[in-house]
Amino acid sequence: MDVLLEMLRQAGSAAVQLLLSPFYYISVILIMLQYMRQTRLERKLFHVRLHAWPGQLGRTMLAGLIVGVLLSCIGLFLGITITGEAVL
Repeated sequence: MDVLLEMLRQAGSAAVQLLLSPFYYISVILIMLQYMRQTRLERKLFHVRLHAWPGQLGRTMLAGLIVGVLLSCIGLFLGITITGEAVL
């Protein structure tokens, strides 16, 4: 039971650190701008909006979250550790 609580505490701490990171917001803004540009190009070329950018942004963020969690779980079970210096 203590291990489960510790894992939940670590997950909560990681979520808070993600929300405090300015690089996260910068990347979301860049993705949003790219999807807005794509929507304008679709309207120009086809005279209709094929995809709405908020839906695409949501799907991209959800897919990134799922892949990140899966890769983290795989790394956890394989015993792979990455230090802060290796990331930098």
